[in-house]
Amino acid sequence: MGLSLSLSLSLGLTLTLGFLALNDADTCNRYLRFEPLDEGIISLGGFMAFWGYVFIFTTLYVMFFKREEKADPDDEPAEGVVDTYRSLWRVLSLPSVRQLAVVLLTARAAFGAADAATSLKIVEYGMPKEDLAFLTTLLGSAGVFLPALMGRLVAGHRPLRSWRWAYPLRLLVGLLYGLLVPLSAVTYGTAGAGSWFAGVELSRPGFACLVVAAVLLHEVASTAMFVSQMAFFSQVEPPDPNPNRFNP
Repeated sequence: MGLSLSLSLSLGLTLTLGFLALNDADTCNRYLRFEPLDEGIISLGGFMAFWGYVFIFTTLYVMFFKREEKADPDDEPAEGVVDTYRSLWRVLSLPSVRQLAVVLLTARAAFGAADAATSLKIVEYGMPKEDLAFLTTLLGSAGVFLPALMGRLVAGHRPLRSWRWAYPLRLLVGLLYGLLVPLSAVTYGTAGAGSWFAGVELSRPGFACLVVAAVLLHEVASTAMFVSQMAFFSQVEPPDPNPNRFNP
């Protein structure tokens, strides 16, 4: 369940990034065309129309060819709305669930700013946004295959073990992102006299290689964390004799 969800989300993100690259005329002219044109290979209208037809045909297929299985009379009856919220409150009252909630709510604070602002600052310091978009599209496709490769790592009764080793790697990637920002200023000639790397000379292909390495490490760490987290939430376990213990 967790693996299939991660694969579907990664595929959807890759398709979105691919559309953004193929919709940009500069990216298509630079990497995919011999003669430049004023528009991208794929237009927004064509992209939306294609997926609209896909949704319509998928809905019609499910409507006419798929049937729901009848409920087994031996199954336990479903709880009502009030009983469901009472069960939810009992679960949220467990100390182990509260500890897990605190971890998940605060985990992204260490690298959220680096993930959100690095690409913006790199473009601000001179890297063409079409170059960054093209690299991100190519590397984003790796996210489609990484969940399948990491399926064995999260298998078993303690899938959050992968989350714990991937978290320090994610922190390391945040430090690498922090170094890419001043290096981008040096590479594209926008660094000031007080820059950390004012005396460093770095070519644009060399800087692109550093970006590729950092983004690949980010994909590995983030995919491992996401897949292990989804595997943990989707597994069905027998009742724990000690529910107050949080043991991932």
